[in-house]
Amino acid sequence: MKKTAILLLMFVVTLGTTTFAQNERKGKKTVEERTEMVVKRLTEKLTLTADQAKNIREVVLNREKMREAGQLNKDNRTKIIGQINKYLTKEQQDKWEQLRKEAREHRNHKHHGSDSKATDDTGDDVY
Repeated sequence: MKKTAILLLMFVVTLGTTTFAQNERKGKKTVEERTEMVVKRLTEKLTLTADQAKNIREVVLNREKMREAGQLNKDNRTKIIGQINKYLTKEQQDKWEQLRKEAREHRNHKHHGSDSKATDDTGDDVY
């Protein structure tokens, strides 16, 4: 009986530790990692200059910190979009708006099915 209880306890502890270790970091990127991903993607898609990328990195980092703190709301998103647009040329702004539109459509299609007519512009689409 004692051996069975000890074996069972060891099994439960091992299983719990393994599960915890796998779930701890699964899909969870740091604020800095997310910022770098967004800036890299924008740099590639919009052909940003080094100066533009540096300025936009600051804005995106601020956005990611707000997201982490649960302070990212529609008003803040609108301000962030305006801050980023400030550093883009007219052509880049147009291209970025198109990318954001495509991302919204993809997100709505993915989450709401193919028949969705959702036009919600509150999503986090700084991408």
